[in-house]
Amino acid sequence: MRETILLVLHPGSDCGDTLPEVHRSCGFRVGGVFHSVEEAKEKGRADYALVDTAVVGSSLFSPVLSSLAAECPLGAGCILSRDARPENSRTAAGAGATALLSPPFDDIQVRRALDIAIATGYSRLLNANPLPLAQIDLPDAASAFGNDETPCLTLSLVCANRPFTNLFGTDDRELLQKLLFGNDNVLSAGDLCALISGACPPERERDVHTAVGRVFPARIGWSFAGRGEPPGDTILLSITDLSRGRSGETSFESKCRHYETLFNAAPLGIALLDSSGTVLDVNDAFLRLFGFPSPAELCGKFLREKIAGGPVGLQSLALEQLVLQGKRVSVDTKRKRRDGTEIDVALVHAPVRLPSGATGIYCAYWDITDRKENENRLRRQLRREKLSSQIALSVMLSSYLEPVVTEALQHAGLFSDCDRACFVSLEAGPFGDPAAWTRRGIPDVEDDGNAHALRHEGWMWNRLRMDRFVVLEDLGVVAERGSMAMERLRERKIGGFFAAPVVLRGTVLGVFVLECIDRKKTWDSEEIGFMRFLSDLFSGMAERNLSKSALSEVRNRYHSVFMEFPFPFFLCSVHRERRGGAGDIRLSEWNGQGGKFLLERGFSDPAGRAVREMDPTLAEALDHVAESGGSAVLPLRSDPWGGGFFVGAFSHRKGAVAFVVFCSGESISM
Repeated sequence: MRETILLVLHPGSDCGDTLPEVHRSCGFRVGGVFHSVEEAKEKGRADYALVDTAVVGSSLFSPVLSSLAAECPLGAGCILSRDARPENSRTAAGAGATALLSPPFDDIQVRRALDIAIATGYSRLLNANPLPLAQIDLPDAASAFGNDETPCLTLSLVCANRPFTNLFGTDDRELLQKLLFGNDNVLSAGDLCALISGACPPERERDVHTAVGRVFPARIGWSFAGRGEPPGDTILLSITDLSRGRSGETSFESKCRHYETLFNAAPLGIALLDSSGTVLDVNDAFLRLFGFPSPAELCGKFLREKIAGGPVGLQSLALEQLVLQGKRVSVDTKRKRRDGTEIDVALVHAPVRLPSGATGIYCAYWDITDRKENENRLRRQLRREKLSSQIALSVMLSSYLEPVVTEALQHAGLFSDCDRACFVSLEAGPFGDPAAWTRRGIPDVEDDGNAHALRHEGWMWNRLRMDRFVVLEDLGVVAERGSMAMERLRERKIGGFFAAPVVLRGTVLGVFVLECIDRKKTWDSEEIGFMRFLSDLFSGMAERNLSKSALSEVRNRYHSVFMEFPFPFFLCSVHRERRGGAGDIRLSEWNGQGGKFLLERGFSDPAGRAVREMDPTLAEALDHVAESGGSAVLPLRSDPWGGGFFVGAFSHRKGAVAFVVFCSGESISM
């Protein structure tokens, strides 16, 4: 028989007419030409499928090819009709395409690509089959016979699956070739003649020799495939070892013992149920997983009553009903152990044929507690990072910290699953008086109790001063020490307690406090990490606010000195061209004496005025000072200044110069 090719082409494809003819000329049968994958799967049946990437797009390579490969035993390939860039070829190959065709198409290109793809499909089918199978190339009739009608053995072993090589004791292709065709072992010259003429029966029995010298009776079967003229150009050879059944090595009893060993040695917890859900048998792994001492405690009883209950029991019953309908189900769920503790498990339920002929239920369980814990840990870590980013952004965008602290308290309370979150101010700071957050149904209370405890509980206060946390999982135990501060907290029925300080240069400005009412609390690493973030964030904000305040004070002080200087004092900006040249120096700021000096000489609006317009000599001197970074003293021209004045100029920073005007008699004091 010839392989049948299914074509899925784009309606506007220019290869819709030529490509089917190319396939027919190469020896393939075209099973149909369709314009959508759904239509092809509904109406077409074929050994192999080719889908045009223009139909589905590159993002759907994988699901489309998977669905077509499930319908076609030899697999599926892609036609890169519109965009045959290397990256698209790599994408298609990574999605499982065993053939990649791009226009223009010719017989050689198509045959080479599809020969490789179909050979790969046959190899996959062979390796997936548990029976010993091999693929053999069969010559055409003209090359198989000489002039005297004597068969010329040109058979070639293409591939063999693992059961086949295990049966012969070798995977060496040359050795297998000799064992198959040499000395009329498996396929003789007469068999070849009969195969080509169509007179050979589908199977026969004969003794077969292995690579290790073993001889065993075997049933040899063959079928034809390929694109050559009928019957085809490929033989699918199967060999069944008859000695195993004859010798009794695989008797029913030994098979039962074998499967019993596999059943009990399986690492998964396995239970076998009848159609009502009653336990027929369980393996050792099942007993260890759920804590049962022996199968006798389970056999004859409903499994759902032993390891499930309540809503979970209803779920288990629903799963059993689905399995009895012929479906295979797989879910992640919870089951209970013999001692009542819950455990996270993944389960698979599948229908199975019982020895009585009735349908039973195969149940497999494995513990996924570690996986669930890792998933929950990762989920909480991502949530903590998201909340941290959100609060940090609020701090950057807000002019006042009080609403940001209130927002942080709400996030901290919900994330830590506590009942109350508050910020206790112990020193004057930039945080204002933020409101506390309380869970719905929890009454609001004043912070006096917390403030008293934080200040007067010695060991607690010492930890906070050293920028360390106070973590109490059961405050009732700690309160037995008889401390008055602890007594006040116990009166408020506080169970779990957490305190994170906001410290500025050794001073505790305030404390973030989390409380759990009437219950204990175990604080995990993510909750502690989040509170550490809040403590560090607001400590840094307090430090920055303090630095801004100090800087503002210094700037105000020096500005006051500048304005009260007894001589005319001027600040100038220097602007230079990119390619050099003299600087453009302009007045930017002056003190009270400077403004009076300019006004007396007719400069009523000097802001931004070029010094060159006022005095070119002064401008050149200031430019030299700005360039050299030094200082200079020079007399002012009599016009417009009136004479008798000197200038002391200096460069106080890059791109700026300053100068002071003083009378000649004041030069010594300057």
